[in-house]
Amino acid sequence: MVRLAISLDPLRSLYSLAPLVHAAQQEDIDARIEVVVKSFGEHGVPFMWSVGPFAQPTDLGARLESHGLSHADELPGMAVDLQAINQDAPRPSGLATERVSDEQALRERVELIRVGFEMPEFASEAIIDVLTHMSLTDGSPFRSYLGKLDGEAVSSSVLFLESGVAGVHNVVALFGATTLDDVRKVLDEHPINTVIMGAGIYLEMRLRIVRHVFEASDSTTVHMKDWDSGPEGVRPFVKEVLNGPA
Repeated sequence: MVRLAISLDPLRSLYSLAPLVHAAQQEDIDARIEVVVKSFGEHGVPFMWSVGPFAQPTDLGARLESHGLSHADELPGMAVDLQAINQDAPRPSGLATERVSDEQALRERVELIRVGFEMPEFASEAIIDVLTHMSLTDGSPFRSYLGKLDGEAVSSSVLFLESGVAGVHNVVALFGATTLDDVRKVLDEHPINTVIMGAGIYLEMRLRIVRHVFEASDSTTVHMKDWDSGPEGVRPFVKEVLNGPA
């Protein structure tokens, strides 16, 4: 059996569950792959097929490439014995983590995902549609969580429970810093993709922060807002950095 989730909205197809081919039906795996590729092709929408370390058959990746798919990316995975986790690890004062149980909290979580993974604004509704069915349904193995620091949403993740294993996915955290010491601490503790800097910090400090970021990381981009656009220009500036020019 091949399970498909196809939508005429490209984002909904991209965020659908990858097609599943049951191990007992691998004798005609190439024919089944062709069914999937053809189905999406007929609808004219893109799709992705995630292949994990336990995917069957073991040469599934090579077979997919032989049917015209390309290897897009490698996603790292980590594992830990839950009994060995240090639950006494320090956490920021004022940070509260809650399970997402309604649409409002889900929208806050999706906005963090969109910003953290640098997605366009139009992706939000497609992601909300998928996650509503995945994590707001009774009995679903998917559980979404939202972290709030002093009432403001700053982190997000999803927990997937299956076969005695807990998978943690789509982890996003936003950090704020106003001094060089703040920046040093964040960069020391977390991999940062993007730094967005307002004009409220005096120029010499901004340049010192930029220099430290570039010395500490070869993969972090820095975006500095101008002074003349004033406070009302902050939001448009951040949106342009994350979404690209209008």
